[in-house]
Amino acid sequence: VEVELTTRQRQQPRHLMKSDPPNTTIYAHNLNEKVNQSELRSALQAIFSQFGKVLEIVCAKTYKLRGQAWIIFEEPNAANSALVALEGFVFYDKPLHLAIARSLSDNTARRAGLIVQR
Repeated sequence: VEVELTTRQRQQPRHLMKSDPPNTTIYAHNLNEKVNQSELRSALQAIFSQFGKVLEIVCAKTYKLRGQAWIIFEEPNAANSALVALEGFVFYDKPLHLAIARSLSDNTARRAGLIVQR
């Protein structure tokens, strides 16, 4: 089924389109790969916590995941505010590239009752 987008919807960035379900997770990439993991986590916490409560920050140093992180907020509005305000922000000499994550984080799904603990 194809849906014709109005001109206004085509002009909006993907992360602001109203058809997407609310998500509290921000995907960040283009992070400096030379910063150690604990320093990166605490710096991301300091920057993103000004927009709302950050529940978790997931970042890894593996080859495929280096330079990427997922920041999980408690509220979708906080995630959207941070996304709009910090897109392109220079972080450790590199501009941040941010997007709303494509899927719910495990933390968010667990809080919504979608994942049952065994």
